[in-house]
Amino acid sequence: MSKYCGVKFDIDFQDQHDFSSAKTLQLSQELPMDIQSKLYISLVFLGKLDITCDLHSTLVKSDVESFGDLYLDVSDALSENRHYELACNLLSCLVASSTFSLAEVWLKYAHCLSAMNSIEEGIAAYRHVIALVPTSQDARISLAELLTNQGISF
Repeated sequence: MSKYCGVKFDIDFQDQHDFSSAKTLQLSQELPMDIQSKLYISLVFLGKLDITCDLHSTLVKSDVESFGDLYLDVSDALSENRHYELACNLLSCLVASSTFSLAEVWLKYAHCLSAMNSIEEGIAAYRHVIALVPTSQDARISLAELLTNQGISF
């Protein structure tokens, strides 16, 4: 990766098993955002979240209106790997945008909030999904479960 993408790790790889001992990542050249996001996703799935800080901050600094699809891809990978706080960080940018404030994004955001035990915010997010798409079974069921678990009748 160093030769073609300018991605340098603190170790030289002899084979695929050496990757687990990598502790740092450095980008020696400017990579396009879509390549950076794919690298970020790959590292998340490889369990190397500890070396993705620079990739996360670079993504968050980029324009959500232009790169919202990348925000969504990365947040999906983070959620799938139970890194809900980082996923919520990206999803909160998406729901605040004019282009990506869609019911499906709000639903992912609500699921993340719920998984983080941010109950009140999760309830509000599920209600927002239902306001956008009144027939959303997933949002209705998730909201009902959340309210029932809180002892709130609906």
